[in-house]
Amino acid sequence: MDGFLCVNKPQGPSSFKIVAQLRKVLKVKKIGHAGTLDPQASGLLVIAVGSATRLIQYLPNEPKVYRFGLQFGSQTDTLDNTGSIIADGGSFPPSAQLQAALNRFHGEYLQVPPAFSAKKINGVRAYKMARNGDNPPLKPCKVTIHSLDLIQYDQDKGLAELELSCSGGTYVRALVRDLASELNTYGFASFIRRCRSGNFNLEQAMEIDDIDHAVNYIMPAAVVLGNEPGIQLSEHHHRKLIHGMNISLPQMNGLTDRNVFAYCGTHLLAVLQWKQGSEFHPVAVFPLSGDSHEASFN
Repeated sequence: MDGFLCVNKPQGPSSFKIVAQLRKVLKVKKIGHAGTLDPQASGLLVIAVGSATRLIQYLPNEPKVYRFGLQFGSQTDTLDNTGSIIADGGSFPPSAQLQAALNRFHGEYLQVPPAFSAKKINGVRAYKMARNGDNPPLKPCKVTIHSLDLIQYDQDKGLAELELSCSGGTYVRALVRDLASELNTYGFASFIRRCRSGNFNLEQAMEIDDIDHAVNYIMPAAVVLGNEPGIQLSEHHHRKLIHGMNISLPQMNGLTDRNVFAYCGTHLLAVLQWKQGSEFHPVAVFPLSGDSHEASFN
C-alpha cells in the first residue's frame, strides 16, 4: 500500500476531507496530499500513501497547470465566486487589451497572497483573521508565470477562460485580482481547475465516486519517478545507505542539482543528492522486503 494516487477533486470538499476519506477506505495511517486545493477549486489532487509520504518533498511538482475563469466587473472578498462582493461596476476590457495584459504577466512577479488563504501570520491562518474582519498583513511572494493563455472570451458578459502554467506557490485567485487591476477594473475567479502538477496529470485521476476502489489506482514510486534520474544498486549498497554513508556514482556526474532515485529492481531504495565529486549522499532510505529499517539523513 505504498505509492501515489491522483484524485479528480470536485468543488466543495476540502483536500483534508478527501485525505480523511481515503485513509478510512485504504485503512492506512500514513497518507497525505502533495499540494492542497481550495475547497471551491476542482481537479488534480495528488495523494501519497504509506512510505511514499516521505517522497513528497522530493517530487518534481512543477509546473502547475490550471484552467480558470475570470469574471470582470466585480471583486469579492475571497476573490472567487463564494465570497461577498466588495467592489462593483468595473468595466469589461476589450479583447486586445486583455491579451496585452496577459503578455505582461509572463515571468517572475511579486504576488500578495489572498486574504482568504492558508498562509500563517504569527501562527494564525490568514483566512481566520479575514473571517474575523481583520486585514491580514501578507507579504508579497515571488512567483513565476511560465505561460498565460486566453482560451475564450465573451466580452459582452466580461467572462474569460484562461490556461495558466506557473510555479508552485502561485495563487490563481491573486493572479485574477492582479490581472483585473492591471486592466483598471475588478475581477474574481469564477472557477479554478488544476490539470497538472509536475509528473502528474488529470488523465491519471480517479473520480471521487470510485473512491471505494482507490487501491486499484495507486501507482508505485518507480512508475511516478520513471522520467527522473535513476540508477540500479545492489543490496550491498543498501546496507551502506541505511547507515548514512555516501556512495560513489561517477556515472551520475553533472547531476549536482537533481535528486537521483536509487532502485533494486523496481523497489525504491533511496533518494540521493550530490555531495562532492562523484559522491552522493542518501537523504531518505526505504526498507527492502523483510527489512523494517527506514532512515532520513540531513
